[in-house]
Amino acid sequence: SMQRKMMLAIGLLLGLFLSANVITLDSLQKQENARHWASHTYRVLLQIDTVERVAQSRQVGARGFMLSHSPSELELFYRSSGELGQRIAELRRLLLDNPLQQTRLDKVESMAARWRDEVLKHAINPLRRLDLTDPDSSRQRQRIQADYMQQRTVRTEDLFVVLDQMAGEESRLLGERNRQLDLTLSRTKAISAVT
Repeated sequence: SMQRKMMLAIGLLLGLFLSANVITLDSLQKQENARHWASHTYRVLLQIDTVERVAQSRQVGARGFMLSHSPSELELFYRSSGELGQRIAELRRLLLDNPLQQTRLDKVESMAARWRDEVLKHAINPLRRLDLTDPDSSRQRQRIQADYMQQRTVRTEDLFVVLDQMAGEESRLLGERNRQLDLTLSRTKAISAVT
């Protein structure tokens, strides 16, 4: 009968409408998830950059003290050393979801601690004990610096290599997440057009 055909047509339209809504809601949820992870990746990249900047500042302080024996350079070294630990801890919190990046961060933390210990033991502490009124202090300073260069096992540049690997991985993840978001958006547009 005509009434039955109308009910069937309305039922099919209602089913199509509900299906389109469910698919759209699913797509919106995936888009929100992709945006969350893209935002997360940007935060990680910014934190990696901050860790690198603080490590450079610590290196500048150490080198400055080795060259000038300036207390302000030594203060920069100590302040940056403390801040570096905080920044690494913040980065670790952001990377809890990524075991590979956690392993790399362990390496960064280990190298940063070893660099600090070596520069203190072989350069800063011997230079602090140096008597600057001694006419031979310039030659002693050069000997201490040369000794440090021979004794060191970690360079700040080694630390930057691992941080660059971490940034590269995050950039790769960001690209992957952006491609996934583009795919979801395209699918949503196609479904909307069809329905």
